[in-house]
Amino acid sequence: GEEVEQSIAHADLIITYVRHPDVVLEICESEKPVILAINFGEGFYQQAKEINPKAVMPQTMCKLEPNTDIREINEYAEQFGSPKLKIEINRKPRIPLIGDIKIITESPCGAIRNSLKFLEGKPITPKVINSFGLNVSQECREPMSVLLRRSHMGESAASTARLIVLEELKKEIPQLFQSGSELDKFYKSCLKEASDSEPGTIFRHCKKSFH
Repeated sequence: GEEVEQSIAHADLIITYVRHPDVVLEICESEKPVILAINFGEGFYQQAKEINPKAVMPQTMCKLEPNTDIREINEYAEQFGSPKLKIEINRKPRIPLIGDIKIITESPCGAIRNSLKFLEGKPITPKVINSFGLNVSQECREPMSVLLRRSHMGESAASTARLIVLEELKKEIPQLFQSGSELDKFYKSCLKEASDSEPGTIFRHCKKSFH
C-alpha cells in the first residue's frame, strides 16, 4: 500500500522477509540497499541483482558479514549478522568455567543473547555447548518452512551457534583442544556436521531434537 511505499522511499536500508518472489523483486526496484533475508536460491539472487546491484542474499541472516561493497549493509552487519562473541574464562577450577560473555555482533533475532545463560558460569564441556546450541535453535525466529528447505546442518542455527563458541574458546584456551581430547573430538564432529550436505539432514535433526 501507499504507507509501505512511503516507508521504502525514506529507508536507508531494506531488510525483507517477504516470501513471495514477485513482491521481493518489486522491492528491489526501489534501488535501495536490500538484504534478502529469505534465501530463494542463486538463480533468483542473480535476477534480483540485475534489478538492484545493491541487493545481497546471505545463506542465512546469521551468516551475514560486513564484507560487501555497500556501506549501509556493512554498517548493519557490523552490529547484526554473523554472531561474534568475546568470552572470558575462569581458569581456576579443574574444568575451566565460562565467565562473562560480550556480544560483539548480535544475531538479528536475539537468539544468541537470549541463550547466554546456558553458557555463563558453566563448565567448558560439550554438553554445555550443545545445550546452548539447542536453545539458540529454539529461540531462532527463522520460519520452520524455511528451515526445512535448508540442505544441510551447516545452515542451521544450532550448528552456527556451537561453532561460534567453540572457535572462540579454542582461541582463548587452546590447551583444552589438544588432539584426542573430548573438546577436540566434539569440535571436529561439529565441523563435520556443518559440512554435511546430505539431503534431509536438518529434518532428521529436528525430529531428534524435539523427541
